[in-house]
Amino acid sequence: MTPEGITPKVTIPSPSLIIKRDHRSDLYADYYDSWTDFLDALAKAYHDTIQHFYDLGARYVQLDDTTWGYLIQQFENEKNNPEKTAELAKIAEDDVYTINKALEGLPEDLTLATHICRGNFK
Repeated sequence: MTPEGITPKVTIPSPSLIIKRDHRSDLYADYYDSWTDFLDALAKAYHDTIQHFYDLGARYVQLDDTTWGYLIQQFENEKNNPEKTAELAKIAEDDVYTINKALEGLPEDLTLATHICRGNFK
């Protein structure tokens, strides 16, 4: 189905865009017993989706992620506020946990990439 010499690629938003960004995860307790259960379910949804793209022929999956630019700016803005920087560090840890868990066990011949930018939310 894919022409010779072509690597099918798909780009999707990173799961980090759902974790503690713009109140997208505020209602997790309505559906999950714990924050970790929510993160695990999010990771599984991403894992299954990426695997499905692979099964359809994609061999290059890119996570588009504006979270890191956002967090870096927030760390700079809040550098004198230890409580806020601890909260930001927890967001970063949760992002890494979820992304790593989503990528566990995917096929060896699947290229995984992250595009990090600041985004354009005008």
